[in-house]
Amino acid sequence: MQSRLPIIIFAAVMAAIPFIPGVPPFWIVLLDNIGLAALVAMGLVLLTGVGGLTSFGQAAFVGFGAYTTAVLSTAYGMSPWLTLPLSLVVSGSLAVLLGLITVRLSARSPGGWGCSICSASWSSWAATTAFRRSRRCRSARSRCSRPARSITRSGSL
Repeated sequence: MQSRLPIIIFAAVMAAIPFIPGVPPFWIVLLDNIGLAALVAMGLVLLTGVGGLTSFGQAAFVGFGAYTTAVLSTAYGMSPWLTLPLSLVVSGSLAVLLGLITVRLSARSPGGWGCSICSASWSSWAATTAFRRSRRCRSARSRCSRPARSITRSGSL
């Protein structure tokens, strides 16, 4: 318990910062972005360091979740808070599906290069799909032309 005390104190302070009066919204958003980047980095450390795998497609699954949230909140007008659980489901489902395919292909590759090659192809596929969608959204009559809903009550960050 003694070794976890600093982590618990740090988590409590970070959770309390948004409720402190006078803290600028910029700092709250900045700390939020730092926390999200840290979660992605910890996932990559677990995959490469603990698991011993090489993955070039780690960002693809983060992108799947972010893309799901962005499309549902801008194109369909859903609240960004409601899209977060849906983005977890989409990203997790795609991770399981692509993981099963990757593991099956990696088992057949000599030298264990299959995982890195497959993960590079998945990230390339995800980027191509996202760019194709963004080109389609540039037209004036697109469903994507709706303004995004704000995540705060006042409408500004």
